[in-house]
Amino acid sequence: MDIAELVQDWGGFEQLVARLHETGDVSVEHDVVLPGRSGAARQIDVLIRHKQGLYEHFVVAECKYWNSPVERLHVDALATTIREVGASRGVIFSTKGFQAGAI
Repeated sequence: MDIAELVQDWGGFEQLVARLHETGDVSVEHDVVLPGRSGAARQIDVLIRHKQGLYEHFVVAECKYWNSPVERLHVDALATTIREVGASRGVIFSTKGFQAGAI
C-alpha cells in the first residue's frame, strides 16, 4: 500500500506519525508550540514524551509531506530546534526522502 492511499494531506501525515508513536509509556502531542531557550516559540509537528521514574525524555518529530526530498537546511533547522527546546532527540519523517546532503 502506498502512503498516498493512507494520507491525503500534511495534517493527515502528522496524525499518522503521532499515532505510530502512541505505544508503551509515552504520551504524544500533535502541533505543539514550545518556548525555546532563546525565547522564540518553536512549532513542533509531533512531540513524543517518555517518562521513566524521575526522568522525562522527549523527541521532536517533524513531518514533511512534500513533493520533493528534504534538504540539509531542514535537518539543520531540526538540530537547532532540538537544542532550543532541550529535546533528547529529533526525527524527520518524509514522504519523498532526503537529498544526499540531508542524509
